[in-house]
Amino acid sequence: MSLRTAWVIYRKEILDLLRDRRTLISMVVLPLLVMPLLIGGLSYFMARTERKARETAHPIAVRREIPLSGLLEALSDAGLVPEEAPEPRTAVSEKRAEAGVEVAGSEAQPRVKIYLDRTRTTSEVAANRVELALNRLKEQRVREGLHSMGVSSEVLTPFAVEKVNIATPKRMAGFFLGTLLGYLMVLLMLTGGTYPAIDMTAGEKERRTLEILLAAPASREEVVLGKMGATITAVFVTAILTVTSFGVTFALGARVAEFRAVTSQLPVDVPAVLLILVTLFPLSVLFASILLALSLTARSYKEAQSYLTPLMFLVIMLAMVSTLPGVELGPRLAVIPVLNASQLIKEILMGAASPVTIAVTFGANLAYATGAFLYAVWMFKRESVLFRI
Repeated sequence: MSLRTAWVIYRKEILDLLRDRRTLISMVVLPLLVMPLLIGGLSYFMARTERKARETAHPIAVRREIPLSGLLEALSDAGLVPEEAPEPRTAVSEKRAEAGVEVAGSEAQPRVKIYLDRTRTTSEVAANRVELALNRLKEQRVREGLHSMGVSSEVLTPFAVEKVNIATPKRMAGFFLGTLLGYLMVLLMLTGGTYPAIDMTAGEKERRTLEILLAAPASREEVVLGKMGATITAVFVTAILTVTSFGVTFALGARVAEFRAVTSQLPVDVPAVLLILVTLFPLSVLFASILLALSLTARSYKEAQSYLTPLMFLVIMLAMVSTLPGVELGPRLAVIPVLNASQLIKEILMGAASPVTIAVTFGANLAYATGAFLYAVWMFKRESVLFRI
């Protein structure tokens, strides 16, 4: 086998990829735009929405079947605008009020209901402020009752309870952002290699150019090595561009006040970036090999897309497991492909990745990639697959 011949085929496939608009969009444009638009835009929008919700004087629909002294004053002191309404629930559902308060029961034991719409951020914020105002009013009534009986209000707080989060701000930032990044990177890598793999196999079958390539003075191993190298390049370049876009997004986002609190704590440095890329390289070989092997069995571009759809769903499901709470990368999870890389990226950003899990993840994915590569080579040697029409 001549590496020079494989290099010629590799260059030919790369040139074909650069001429294909769909490949450039999935391999270059999407990785560069997804991070700024999704992370930057979404975070900025949510921060502004929450700040606006906190600063706005929310209208509150109030209905009192029985009197509750101090209710309207407590709501007003909390920055809310209480308004009498016959049906607080209807007022909230029709967006005439952000939250509703209904007082029922008896004067001896009033019952207060708070109506809100959890699909609206402003309603959620308003309901939280209503609850805080009612708790203050309740505490005030209790203190007044104890005082009238000559009992000290200190009996209400026999001891203090405080929750202390031992996770550092860097670890928290890495946890939240690493969950999203691991999932997105795996998904974008698969997307970036899909069109090149289909075009090099089923696409060439459809265009009737595969026979010309096989008739060239190149062995089957040289042909598959060139195509495999081009597909791996497409997948890994997608990973590199995604990581680059991630870093640039947070570097520029540090200038935005709403975004600075997160970006200033994120533990992204050169060793972390290099470790992420090392983690993704075996996964790139695995994706490229599987994509080529599956696409090669198809007779047309459309048929290849239908073959790769189940693979896409499988990768999405495995990557989504890493976004679930309570998932930690141990020796068992480290041998599950896709899930191990996605989870390891999150732990790298958290600064919690151990050498053992890194080694097991890399070794497992390298073994899977080697097996998939050999399977793709075997598929290319089968005449019944290459000339399936």
